[in-house]
Amino acid sequence: MIEYFIGDDYFSETSSVKEKENKTIKDMFIEKKNIHYLTRHKFDIDKQKNVLYKIKCYTSGQQGNTIKNAQFGTDYIYGYSNLTSQYVLIGKNFKPDSVKKNIIHKVGSFDEDLYFKVVICTGENKKAREPIVLYYNNPEQFERHHNTVVSQEDKNKWYEKRKQQMLTYKYNFLYKEELPELNVIEHSGLDVVIH
Repeated sequence: MIEYFIGDDYFSETSSVKEKENKTIKDMFIEKKNIHYLTRHKFDIDKQKNVLYKIKCYTSGQQGNTIKNAQFGTDYIYGYSNLTSQYVLIGKNFKPDSVKKNIIHKVGSFDEDLYFKVVICTGENKKAREPIVLYYNNPEQFERHHNTVVSQEDKNKWYEKRKQQMLTYKYNFLYKEELPELNVIEHSGLDVVIH
């Protein structure tokens, strides 16, 4: 009998849910394929020298895939909630309590214009050895995630482009107000990041 652990999950050959386990393992590898670590330099005031740090990024993959938030890995899938009588961001693991169709934002569609899109082609992504595309709610989220500054001119261009997209966007009722800012307290341990 083969037994093994992946993280905290236990798997065995004799399990009655072997098919489900295999699907979980397959999904895990697909998910892992879309996680990238970028290595950057940062000046450490205490050590008085440059130190390396890693930025964990989630990519969406190729055309037709669901767009993911690059910082948190959330899939942009909206489902109708009977409780609030409106569409809400549900991600991929939540089952809505309504029969209304989910709204899924896809790579390669007009939905891309709703997000601040960044292409990392600096060569620091050793895993893919090719450029990766990252999607953020807005330029400010990108700035916080990468500890960098986007010029005000570029921000204005993006906000204007998004405003024009919203005039003709089929699901503009999703955005009665701006996408909510996620207030996250981040704690970095040895191998742990808690959001």
